[in-house]
Amino acid sequence: MDCLISLAPAMDVKDARDQFENILSALENNAVRLEAEKKELEHREKELQKREADNESERKKLSDERIKREREMEKRRKMIIQLEKTLEAKHAVELGIERMKEAVQGMECMAENGDMELKKMMDTILQELKETKGKLNVLEALNPALIVKEHRLNDELQNERATSRQDKAYEELCRLAEYQKIEKEKLLKKIVELERQLIDKQPLEVEIERLKGALQVMKRTREDQDIDVKKKMDAIVGDLKQKEDDLEGLKLLNQVLIVQECKSNDELQEARKEIINGLKELSSCSSIGVKRMGELNSKPFHAACRRKYPDDEADEKAVELCSLWEEYLRDPNWYPFKVITVEGGSEEVIDEEDEKLKDLKEEFGDEVYKAVTTALMEMNEYNPSGRYIISELWNFKEGRRATLKEGGSFILKQWKSFKRRRGSVMENVDAEGIQQPPIQTENPNLNNANELFVWPWVGIVANIPVEWKDSRYVGESGTKLKEDLTKKGFNPLRVHPLWSYKGHSGFATIEFTKDWDGLKNAVMFEKSFETDHRGKSDWCNSENRRRDVLYGWIAREDDYNSKDLIGEHLRKCRDLKSISDLEADDNRKTTKLVSKLASVIEVKNMKLEEMKSKFNQTSISLSNLIRQKDEMLQVYNEELRKLQQNARNHYQNIFFEHEKIKSQLEAQRKELEQRGKELEKRQAKNENEILNLYHEKTMNERATLEQEKASENVFRLAQDQKREKEELHKRVVKLEKELDAKQALELEIERLRGAMQVMKHMGEDGDIEILEKMDRIQNDLKKKVEELNAQEELRQTLIVRERRSNDELQEARKELINGLMERSSRVIGIKKMGDLDNKPFYTATKRIYSDEDAEEKAAELCSLWEDYLRDPSWHPFKIITAEGSSKEIIDEEDEKLKDLKEYGEEVYQAMTTALAEMNEYNPSGRYVIPEMWNHREGRKATLREGVSYILKLWKVHKRKKN
Repeated sequence: MDCLISLAPAMDVKDARDQFENILSALENNAVRLEAEKKELEHREKELQKREADNESERKKLSDERIKREREMEKRRKMIIQLEKTLEAKHAVELGIERMKEAVQGMECMAENGDMELKKMMDTILQELKETKGKLNVLEALNPALIVKEHRLNDELQNERATSRQDKAYEELCRLAEYQKIEKEKLLKKIVELERQLIDKQPLEVEIERLKGALQVMKRTREDQDIDVKKKMDAIVGDLKQKEDDLEGLKLLNQVLIVQECKSNDELQEARKEIINGLKELSSCSSIGVKRMGELNSKPFHAACRRKYPDDEADEKAVELCSLWEEYLRDPNWYPFKVITVEGGSEEVIDEEDEKLKDLKEEFGDEVYKAVTTALMEMNEYNPSGRYIISELWNFKEGRRATLKEGGSFILKQWKSFKRRRGSVMENVDAEGIQQPPIQTENPNLNNANELFVWPWVGIVANIPVEWKDSRYVGESGTKLKEDLTKKGFNPLRVHPLWSYKGHSGFATIEFTKDWDGLKNAVMFEKSFETDHRGKSDWCNSENRRRDVLYGWIAREDDYNSKDLIGEHLRKCRDLKSISDLEADDNRKTTKLVSKLASVIEVKNMKLEEMKSKFNQTSISLSNLIRQKDEMLQVYNEELRKLQQNARNHYQNIFFEHEKIKSQLEAQRKELEQRGKELEKRQAKNENEILNLYHEKTMNERATLEQEKASENVFRLAQDQKREKEELHKRVVKLEKELDAKQALELEIERLRGAMQVMKHMGEDGDIEILEKMDRIQNDLKKKVEELNAQEELRQTLIVRERRSNDELQEARKELINGLMERSSRVIGIKKMGDLDNKPFYTATKRIYSDEDAEEKAAELCSLWEDYLRDPSWHPFKIITAEGSSKEIIDEEDEKLKDLKEYGEEVYQAMTTALAEMNEYNPSGRYVIPEMWNHREGRKATLREGVSYILKLWKVHKRKKN
């Protein structure tokens, strides 16, 4: 500092020093002022604490007096009740006297006859009468005193109620004072914090002034600055700032990728658990199944025991040995592992020097030792903390953990194999699923694989009863017929009666599902009619045809090509296919799927190798973290043990204090009982009680006056605290302003430091220090670039992991979709997203056109709007802003959609639903996309729901087979 000042003129140095001394004096004055204010606040706080202590003592005193008065009032109430009983006794005595007087008068009349016994009785009664009169005189003398006493007690009760109301008001004031005390403490804490920050501000202000002076000196000594160097440094600093911004962006992106990877991993784990639960019943002889990781293989133990012990003891010894080592495996205190370094990384292996394992190997051989070490490694890998067996999806053929795709493919294969094993679809199957011998029919071509059937499978019912009504034939709807066929186990999808211009034709088509189950139901349908001699041949034989029964058969090539109403209906929406054609289609799809899966497996294997290397690195770091966690856990447990010991000691002391206080209270209770007995004896002295009542009344009046004074003091205290609180608020605002000034000074410090460093280095001869500073900045920039690259690598790793999890998830989902394409269900099935529902179109055209033209118009209308759906140039959507975000919705003002509303709201709703699905799932390709769907809840089904549904189907087929 002195060196820099010497470079400037003497006058400038003197001015700078004077300015610096003025600043120091001002800061000292501020410090003295703050110290005085702090002492004043501490003094006020002590006064408030003293007032609060006085208020607390007064409050306790008043509470004790109130309790005492309540006890005295309770005693007085008891005395009043006793006096009332005495008055009742007086009235009873008066009534007795009246009765005795009447008896005396009667006896005097009888005494005139000279009866001696009556005279004696009369004397006795007169004596009793005198005694009773004496008691009555005593009671009459006591009665005025009792009345006066009762009036005084009533006055005391009124005074007590007034005192109770004053106590409540005083408690309210005490609560207000307590609240203001809490607020005052908060403000004082805030003031102390602000004062501490202001104290920290003082050296900063000194530093600012020093830097300002140095900066002025350096500006005067070196006015010609190197502009090129400054620009270069600014560019380096800007580049460094840009790298820091990029680094922050990568950190945020990494967080997003971590969240996405966690979500994908959670869904994969749920689907994997679902497959494991479904495959638990499958034995390990299959290629894919469930293996219990950590389970001990008992076969080597039995073999070793047979070599060592006699045959009658070998099995028992083997069971005991297995049970013993299973207990060892579950013991968390036994940890026979050691950490070794392999290729620069740490790895956990079995400690062959463990005493138990060495004894086992020497006594029972290598096979038993290998079985135990294998179970140990599996337990340490899958459940090291819990030490219990874990079920895992396993590839028994390759001896490794199976992937989710392998599990899903295996379930689909098992399901399809169970379907094929159920036998030929041409065999008759009863309701319980037991195969029966085929029924011989008159149609020899039924089992011909090349025979052409109408597909999807359709049955024909003839001879439906009709009647002539209103110039046309009418008959029952297909609902009743469908219910009858469903009860028989044929499971038709729908029944469609055929109508012509004359009305009901007497024929109906029975539609079955497209799969092999549908063909099985159709064959059972035909055979049931042929068994009752009501098949197609019986229908064609008009001689034996009956009018009161139905005839039915499967629609074949001759029905499809016929010129009647049945042929026209079948040709509209059906095709001709043979069983061999359908089998060829299935084989072609299977071959394509297998080739695709083979290529996917090859790619997955390559990715698996990459994952193994990364997994090894992660496991090493994880083991280090686990070791650190164990150390921290040990320290935590030790601290917890100490806290628990202290808590037990504290509770024990509290218990002893409680027992001590309990004994003291018991002694006080006995003393109070003794005093109560003494007070009961004193109640007989009426005059003393009257004096006591007068005395108590005066005491109550005095207590009331004292309480009013205390209430006024509390109110004044509350007002003082409120005023002090307002002053503290003003003080807080002032300190906050000074704190803001401090922060501005800190910013000024940083700016001046930077300028001073520049001027300092520029003031010396040569550019060595400038180059050194540039080197430091370059090094900082290099570090930031390296950190940026590290974050970029982490982001790329997270992207790869997220894509890998997502690819596996999508592949498993596609596998399930392909497997479910041939099966429809009300719960889980395949929905074609963007497919137009044609039912509303048929309903709308039937309302507008005649029955003959309705279906044709509906087909034309559906075809037209399907073309509109596939047209990428038509985009009837608009973007709106809702709750701060943009959202794309249907544009109801579109001309085509407005014209479509002429056909009704249902048609418009069907079209907008298809548009929304198409825009969500395939806006660019504009073609239908199959999606796994939860029909029950009307949403996209999760992978776990699909796997659960496949497992249920497989278990059902498995139970049917068994």
